[in-house]
Amino acid sequence: LAALSNLAWLLATSADPSLRNGSEAVRLAERADSASSRSETHPTILRILAAAYAEAGQFAAAKETARNGLQAANMQGNTALADALQSDLALYDLGLPFHK
Repeated sequence: LAALSNLAWLLATSADPSLRNGSEAVRLAERADSASSRSETHPTILRILAAAYAEAGQFAAAKETARNGLQAANMQGNTALADALQSDLALYDLGLPFHK
């Protein structure tokens, strides 16, 4: 699960455009999401999936997924992740992907 999510994050958010691949990031992040739906890491996986959707130009899916992650992070009391997801959502609202 960690390998899938880490690779998806890299493919979605790398500062190096030659490393980014939105469609592959979505494929990997969706697999990680399926495997983590009830785990403590799920809000983080949702952030990765949202970033992958945004990189692939699927901003409606990115926003919906980020909102779900934000809700889950808030339910877990993970304010740092909730803040990060809120920042990500602001980008997605502008039609911009998140890049490191």
